Amino acid sequence: MKTLVWTVSFLFSLTVFGQESGSIVGKIMDHEQIDEPMLFAEVSLKGTHWKTQTNFNGNFELLDVVPGNYLLAISFLGYEDLEIPVEVHSKSILQIEESLMAKGIYAEEAIQTADGSASNDLFPAPTLEVTSQDQ
Repeated sequence: MKTLVWTVSFLFSLTVFGQESGSIVGKIMDHEQIDEPMLFAEVSLKGTHWKTQTNFNGNFELLDVVPGNYLLAISFLGYEDLEIPVEVHSKSILQIEESLMAKGIYAEEAIQTADGSASNDLFPAPTLEVTSQDQ
């Protein structure tokens, strides 16, 4: 009986460890700051449980990734999200180096009308009513 339990345990461990995995490592930089490291940017494989953050040097590691095709998602508050298609191979390390760009803030142009009022959809001008008092 002990031999049977040992044999089953051994075969199970072979199937668990028999799956060869790969890794994704890399560095994320701040394009706006002339490629300074991005601290704590989120890096994940979209639709999976693999997720991490960059360290103080902008480096990240996603280890023990099952081989296959994925979408690597990189995000940081105030910056444009970046998605990169990647293919992970068995027993290989995929190197990624990318830079994130800051999101732009755009305001619509205010239009000055003949009566002096301003029109702006994003930032409407306050209305001011001026009346003259006769004495």
